[in-house]
Amino acid sequence: METNDLWGGKMAKYTIKDIAKMAGVGVGTVSRVINNHPSVKEATKDKVLKIIEEVNYKPNELARDLKRKKNNVIGILITGYPNPFFDDVIGGIDRELRKENLTSLVHYTELEDFQVAVSTLIDYEVKGIIYLGGKSKDNLTGIKVPLVLASTTIENSCSDKFHMVSINNRKAAYESVKFLIGKGCKKIGIIISNYEDELALERIKGYKDAIGEAELDYEIICEGEYTAKGGYEGAKKMFLQEKPDAIFAISDLMAIGAARYILENGYKIPEDISIIGFDGIEESKYYYPSITTIEQPRKLMGEMAAKLLIGDVKGEKDKKIKKQDICLKVHMIERESTK
Repeated sequence: METNDLWGGKMAKYTIKDIAKMAGVGVGTVSRVINNHPSVKEATKDKVLKIIEEVNYKPNELARDLKRKKNNVIGILITGYPNPFFDDVIGGIDRELRKENLTSLVHYTELEDFQVAVSTLIDYEVKGIIYLGGKSKDNLTGIKVPLVLASTTIENSCSDKFHMVSINNRKAAYESVKFLIGKGCKKIGIIISNYEDELALERIKGYKDAIGEAELDYEIICEGEYTAKGGYEGAKKMFLQEKPDAIFAISDLMAIGAARYILENGYKIPEDISIIGFDGIEESKYYYPSITTIEQPRKLMGEMAAKLLIGDVKGEKDKKIKKQDICLKVHMIERESTK
C-alpha cells in the first residue's frame, strides 16, 4: 500500500481489515456498520463511518452486486489471519465452482464476530458455505444452508452433521517430530497458535506422542499467532526457557518467523538449530534457508470441499445425504532448515 498522509494518501487501496485497524474494532464490526446492522453502538458506528469517509473507502462492489443480482454464490468463511495456505485452498474451490457456473464470496472474520460473518453471508443469499479453520463447533450447528468444513477439525460428536475434508493432524505432527529425532535432535520445542485451536491440539498430541516414544525429557510448548511475527515471538519465548536444538512450528509462516529470530541471535540453521514447518506454502521454498515442511494438498482440499458442497446444494431437499469425512494424505519436503 502506498502512503502519503495519515491514512495512506489518495493512491492507497484499503481493505475492510485496514478500516477495522484504524477504528480499533473487529472486521465483523465494520461489516455490520457497512450493512447498517442495528447491533452496533452509535458511537462505534459514527467512528467507523467517519474513517470510511476520510479515506474514501469503497466497500466491495462485487459483494454488493452478488446480493442485488442473487447469483449462484457460495460463501467461503475464514476465521483468523490471512495466510497463503488459504489462497491455494480457495483456488481449488473456485476451480470446481466455475464448472457449475457458481462464484465465491470470501469473508475473513475474527472468532468473536463469527455469527455476524455468517449472517452477512446469509444476507447475500449464498447457496452454501465452506468453512476454513477456527474453533466454532457450537456455532456451526445453527447454520441453515449446506456446509462443508475444510482444513479444520471438530469433535466426533459433530462429524455426522457436516462434510469434512482434512488431514490426520496428529499423525502428521508425529512424523514431523520423529523425523527431527531421527536427525539426532533431542531438545525439540513446538510453536502453536493457542490451546483453543483444535488443529493445534491435535498437533500437540502428535508432538507428545513422538517425544514420549523417544523418552526425551525436553518438552516446551510456546504460543504464537499463525503469522511470521507469531513464530518469531514463539521462538523468543522458547529461548527464554531453554534453548532447543530443533523447533516444530505448526505453520510455515510461524517457521519463517522462528528462523528469523534464530538467525538474529547468532545461531546457524540447521547446524545449531533445525526447523520444520507445516503447510507447504510457496514462501517456505524461497526463504533462506529454505524450510523443511509437511505439505498439505491445498488445492485438492479445496476441490474436494467444493464438490461435496455442490452435491449438497443440488440435493438440498434430500436431508438423508450421508456426510463424508475425507482424510487426505500429506508428505514431507526436506529442505535446508534440517540436518
